Amino acid sequence: RVAIAAGQGCPAASSETVLGLLQERARRWLAQLGDEEGGPGIEGRSGAGGGQPRTSEAQQEGSGANPALDLALAIAAAENHGQLRDTAKIRTEVVETLDAQCRALAETAEACRRDLSEDMDEALPALNAAYDALDRLDERQVQEVRFLARPPHGIALAFAAVCIAFGFLPRPRDRDDDEDDDPWSHESCLDFLPTATSRLMSPPSALVKQLREFDKDWLPEPMAKKLRTIVEHPLFDADVVGSRSAVAAALVLWIQALVGYHEVRTLVQPRKDKYVKMLMEVETLHKRSAEERANLVTARRRLSEACPQQPLPPCEVGEGEEEHEQEDPEPRSLHGALHEALLRSLESSGEVSRTRPASPI
Repeated sequence: RVAIAAGQGCPAASSETVLGLLQERARRWLAQLGDEEGGPGIEGRSGAGGGQPRTSEAQQEGSGANPALDLALAIAAAENHGQLRDTAKIRTEVVETLDAQCRALAETAEACRRDLSEDMDEALPALNAAYDALDRLDERQVQEVRFLARPPHGIALAFAAVCIAFGFLPRPRDRDDDEDDDPWSHESCLDFLPTATSRLMSPPSALVKQLREFDKDWLPEPMAKKLRTIVEHPLFDADVVGSRSAVAAALVLWIQALVGYHEVRTLVQPRKDKYVKMLMEVETLHKRSAEERANLVTARRRLSEACPQQPLPPCEVGEGEEEHEQEDPEPRSLHGALHEALLRSLESSGEVSRTRPASPI
């Protein structure tokens, strides 16, 4: 293949012409390989001792019959090594780029997570205080409130707020002429009391359990809007209702903490969505990097198998690759093999100098 490519443009070229073109091509590859390996060019390799390269017996037996073919095969090996080396280099650059992008995006996502955690932590002290107040309640206190026929306005307002948070509806009433202008009047709040008694305090131990298990991230915005109007009510104060009922005071603290947590969560939701998106992008980059890393390992393995005499280029991102074990105690590099093939071709053509023969092209 290399010999035919060298003779393109000159179909009737003689074997001497093709050999000369191959020799020129070999010189170019020798210069390139010499720069890569730190070795000398052909003039430096000829040496003072007659310029005879070291060859094994098997190489000597297979050499000389067709110097052009030997030289073409040496050039093909060099070109194949160059293509495989370039492929491995490209794969390495791709993996390094993907790894750098993945690390940068992961660092950004981690910084965003820390900011989100700090903002959400601002709402946690109020929730913890409310949970502590609930844990201090006993069944006797809940039972006392449960059997109140007409609790004070503040206590009724606290139970009405909890019913709204859970999505419980008030008891229907037939009122045509005496509608309240205040949606949280005493009578309106008392409409929630039967529902609170049957759904929240039956049995009394169920109240604290249900409030503890309530999903604070679930609260819809319409319910949160109603609860804000209750939180702003002058009677909705833990100190005010606490003098009459420890249960109502704990409920007030819980509703206030729930509304505060919802407001913080609403403010940070855009950043949370951005954080989730960044995590998905990091996962995508990680998968692409793993795929390209496998391609890199394959490329380096092919390079090692095709050119076992050449040391693999250094690589810090390759994983799972095995170093090729040299069986030849004195392996020849591509530079040495190509240099020997070129010298043999020059000897076969009867050239004394190491210059390119005259070409009719």
